[in-house]
Amino acid sequence: MAKKQRTPKIRPIRAKKRERLLYKAPERDPFGDPDDWKEWKGTVYYQWWDHLRAHDGYKKTCEAGGKGKFADLYEKFGDIHTMDFPKWWRSKGRALFAEPFEGIFEMIMKNPIHEQLRERVNPDYPVWSTIFVPLHIPAKKTAAIIAEFIETEQKKHKIDIERLQSRAKFRLYRNTMKLDAIERALKVRRLNKEYPKLTYWEIGIKVGHVPSKPFDSRNRPSETQRRELTNLVARDLKNAEKRLRFVGQGEFPRTK
Repeated sequence: MAKKQRTPKIRPIRAKKRERLLYKAPERDPFGDPDDWKEWKGTVYYQWWDHLRAHDGYKKTCEAGGKGKFADLYEKFGDIHTMDFPKWWRSKGRALFAEPFEGIFEMIMKNPIHEQLRERVNPDYPVWSTIFVPLHIPAKKTAAIIAEFIETEQKKHKIDIERLQSRAKFRLYRNTMKLDAIERALKVRRLNKEYPKLTYWEIGIKVGHVPSKPFDSRNRPSETQRRELTNLVARDLKNAEKRLRFVGQGEFPRTK
């Protein structure tokens, strides 16, 4: 008796999921007009790119076609000296700083809040809470209730969401310094390198440092003001060099 042949199951071919990227950063993301450089420069991502361009060792690796001390970093950031920021961001940057998209709710309590507080574990580790979502209520109303609950819990337990561990390939190092101060320090470093004959106090005036007391009627700094400007520029140079050292390690805007 012939065996009955089984009809093979036809499995539908699923379309490959399109990669979705999320960003977690203190600054707004530069997705504006590529020709509007004010929009691009007003982000910490631009400063990361600009500092890497100022890194002497990384520049040598770029000139060597990706070979050298910073070859591993080059593999991810590429030759940033051959393209402007908008082009680099679209081809490289977006994927480096993107958070993996998570389209589902985790219904499991990981590291309950009371255990976090009792054991004093790493505050950078994610804190989870279990919620039950009512399906008989309109989605918008439910979302608003959940958002209010989360904000209340974060304040109650003093959870700093900016310190949560990022899953991006490169995450922003927490820094309290303002973006314009970081930009100014790099400008100081460039002026000092390009014009070595300029004194520190002269550089200070060029980058917009203002002494505690105004200049005299002739708009000339006194000896005390020169010392003050010199100290400000010296501090900028020190911080800029630290950031450049760490950006070569894939961390920014770290100074210590």
